[in-house]
Amino acid sequence: MKTGIIILAAGESSRLGYPKQIARYKDKTLLQYAIDAANGSKADKKVLVLGAFKDEIKRLFLEPVFLIFQIQIGKRECPVH
Repeated sequence: MKTGIIILAAGESSRLGYPKQIARYKDKTLLQYAIDAANGSKADKKVLVLGAFKDEIKRLFLEPVFLIFQIQIGKRECPVH
């Protein structure tokens, strides 16, 4: 059976005031914990979904094993890579 992982990291973090995807906990960002868990799995396909702060996040997280999608409210854009 084939499996996949989708990491949803598209939120605006409006209450926090800055992107929670890059918020740090101990020695890594929250998003890095999710990416590391996905990379440690046996999933066949890994997808990272970005929305708000997508350009800033893409600069920090260059994970070639992930297919990255950008989303906007009400529509899906084409994959970035």
